[in-house]
Amino acid sequence: MLPETCRDEASRADWDTRVAQHPTDAELQTLHALWLGLCVKVERGDMALEEASTIFEKVRGTLVRNRLEERQDKAESSAL
Repeated sequence: MLPETCRDEASRADWDTRVAQHPTDAELQTLHALWLGLCVKVERGDMALEEASTIFEKVRGTLVRNRLEERQDKAESSAL
């Protein structure tokens, strides 16, 4: 999902749409900012594509796990 898609206009449009539809979603905004920054670093030659992709996927995975845990915690507390 990263940086080979950095120059892809459809990918950029997809990100733009997502962040516009969910302006208060901090995790999504964080991923978008990370994606943009990593794209810049890869395009400038400051970082290898593989390294950027690894960083993006690690952060994405962490944010997804955190969100799932929050949802589970809310579901458990509402069952009390």
